[in-house]
Amino acid sequence: MRSVLLVLFFVGSLAQAAALQPPPVIGRSWVIGDLSSDQILASQKPDERIERELPDAHGWVRVMVDGAVGAQHLLQRTFRYGPGRTPSLDNEWSEDVMFVVEGLGTVDLGAASFELAPGTGVFAPAGVHYSIDNPGPHDLIVVSVLSPP
Repeated sequence: MRSVLLVLFFVGSLAQAAALQPPPVIGRSWVIGDLSSDQILASQKPDERIERELPDAHGWVRVMVDGAVGAQHLLQRTFRYGPGRTPSLDNEWSEDVMFVVEGLGTVDLGAASFELAPGTGVFAPAGVHYSIDNPGPHDLIVVSVLSPP
């Protein structure tokens, strides 16, 4: 039997969460530490990436950070779910950390069910099936980070 670990968290702001001064901002990119000349610093605006429809999922996805901008160990996506329920989802080899930006819904993760609201975070371990339900009437916006991509 596989155990499921769920982590729900709320972040008021990055600065509050870290209890530190926020890192300097260049344009829309955050600079963390010193960057050597061979490191890539990239920022993606939503209008720079195409939003693609998700078949049978009542939603759309926009890949924001991937190998094209230098990310080797993660993939960041923004999902927009309309009213309805996704089919069963899983990431066979990747862990998925999701953060709800806007809207309300429910995630069924393994054998448990949890409410989704702005500020809620969810951890889906690799290989664990989950589905997301948006009761509507508004979209549910979720930022997802997969590792490995």
